Amino acid sequence: MWGLWVVWMALAPVTLQVYPHMSLAPAEVRLTVRVEPHESNRRLAVAWGRDIEEGRSERQLDEFSPRTFYFWPKLLGQGEWFAQASVLRANNGVVSSRVHFQVCPCEP
Repeated sequence: MWGLWVVWMALAPVTLQVYPHMSLAPAEVRLTVRVEPHESNRRLAVAWGRDIEEGRSERQLDEFSPRTFYFWPKLLGQGEWFAQASVLRANNGVVSSRVHFQVCPCEP
């Protein structure tokens, strides 16, 4: 008799991807944020910058439906950048994902 195998994999509460991972200055990158459903999800905060936060966007979240959000920040400087996506929850908890990426100098 054949048995049925069920594989369950826990998904991260929030995932963040940056495309392209390396670009020339000035750059426009695409940040893709995926938020998994959770009854206490309230807000999504996405920030980007170099040493300090240089840009930020926030969105209200629906509690149960998974959502994919896209952001296209314009990055004027060169160097190592970061992007961070944080989900703020009703119980004052925060879940985050952070990615580092490069913006290279544009040479004529």
